[in-house]
Amino acid sequence: MRKCSTICCNIKILTKAYIKYILRCIKHAYRGMFMRTTLNIEDALLEKAAKLTGITEKTSLVRLGLQALIAKESSKRLAGLGGTEKNLKMIPRRRTEGI
Repeated sequence: MRKCSTICCNIKILTKAYIKYILRCIKHAYRGMFMRTTLNIEDALLEKAAKLTGITEKTSLVRLGLQALIAKESSKRLAGLGGTEKNLKMIPRRRTEGI
């Protein structure tokens, strides 16, 4: 009977250690996801953005602003590609002459 209690005790110790390890990994990963920084932004600009969006939290306003800027610049870059591929062969069409 003692052997069983020893095994159960070892399992509890391993479980606690594993949980501590997982929490430490999560804490480390969470720390790397965000970066604290100081920004100098005009109060009028923040107020106008808050009024237009209805969002009052400054962090959310900055995050959404950066996401919008990234989307805008990505679309500009995509449009700049011109929609052509220089090395692409002509694609055969199945149209008849009458259409």
